[in-house]
Amino acid sequence: MAGDCPLPLVQHGFVISDGNADATSHGQEIYYRCEMGYVNGTDVPRCDNGTWTADALCKPGIYIYMTAADYLLL
Repeated sequence: MAGDCPLPLVQHGFVISDGNADATSHGQEIYYRCEMGYVNGTDVPRCDNGTWTADALCKPGIYIYMTAADYLLL
């Protein structure tokens, strides 16, 4: 339909969608998840008359792994 946005390809991630839709309607937001080692960008993409208001980005993330000994220090 007019104003629909095709679902974006998310490098190092994937779009979480309802069903097998390949597009979303004007005004709708999309949610996406990133692969391990990457984190979502800060903006939530919204469909605005056929274009996205922001890119669905997965950026390299910093993860802190704690051992059992680290918890004893808390």
